[in-house]
Amino acid sequence: MNNTSTIPPHHLFFILVGTLIGPGFFRLPSALIKIAKQDAWISAILGLIYPFTITLLCVYIINNAETKGIASISKMYLGNLIGSITCFFFIIQYIFFFISMMGDFIIMFSTYVVGFLTPVKILIVAFIVSIYTISKDIETLAKVNEISVYLLAFLIALSLFSFKYLDILNIQPILGSGLKNIIKASKQTFYFYLGPEILLYFYPFVSPSKGIKKWSLLAVSFSSVVWILCCLITVLYLGVEVSQKSNWPFIYVYESVNIKVINNFMYILIFVWAFVVYKSLSNNLFASINVLSNITKVNKKIILIILIPFSFAFSLVLSKNKFRTLTLGTVSNIFIIFNILYVLILVFLIYLNKKNKYIYKKAKS
Repeated sequence: MNNTSTIPPHHLFFILVGTLIGPGFFRLPSALIKIAKQDAWISAILGLIYPFTITLLCVYIINNAETKGIASISKMYLGNLIGSITCFFFIIQYIFFFISMMGDFIIMFSTYVVGFLTPVKILIVAFIVSIYTISKDIETLAKVNEISVYLLAFLIALSLFSFKYLDILNIQPILGSGLKNIIKASKQTFYFYLGPEILLYFYPFVSPSKGIKKWSLLAVSFSSVVWILCCLITVLYLGVEVSQKSNWPFIYVYESVNIKVINNFMYILIFVWAFVVYKSLSNNLFASINVLSNITKVNKKIILIILIPFSFAFSLVLSKNKFRTLTLGTVSNIFIIFNILYVLILVFLIYLNKKNKYIYKKAKS
């Protein structure tokens, strides 16, 4: 877990996309269609207000803070005690994401690939791969994310095979579900769209820092296109009624992929997706361990030893649907409110500090 290396700005794009799009991506259409019906894709667009706003606020913090790194920024502007507590809560969400992603992965993998593999065996493999990845430096993590983004683009491109089977009548009447349901469904995107805040952790590794804003917004834009296409294609291909019957309806879009040399494309889809999942797990684990070590001054290996059994146990709990639905909804709402307040407070304090220094400098001259 060497954190002395640096990465070029375009690698930040791969890391952010890798963090924003995780295993829950396949579940997005189901969550929105149950409320907004044929207008789920509109809800997906409305929900984008959050990632774009948070990204721009994070960029402001990066460009104007007088120190680098989320832990240092928090302590400088909020004080050592409050800064450490808020930063700790900030990074806790990525531990939660790590655990919830593992729950997603267990359910999907055991359902669609190999039923004879127990959740414990699936977790062991995922943990080993993730730990091995984060044991390397940031450059290795960036390369893993780069490969996964190419694989993700490949999967999205393959979904275009479904175009000849799409039915425009499936999204009509547009706005037919009602504005109230569309807005209500957009709130369901919170869990899926959480992630751009991790920019505050990864940006100190970027050199030169000039392209941070450009590549960050490109990452959110790319992820946005993927999210919207996922919802739109699902509704157009399956229709509302069929889509509501599956937790991962977008997977069935790939039934339209017909490659003669491949007998069962579903297995290839899931195994390629497994690689995409591993990088998301690695990103969250890498950031969590490094920030916790920075705050507590505890060795990273000790934090990892403590964190893994805890994550292992809760991943198994969250693989049970009855706990999952309640937990994800409640916790995601808490984190979304915290992130908005936390980032806004930092922006406000940085602005005040900058303004006061300008007034003082002007008065002195």
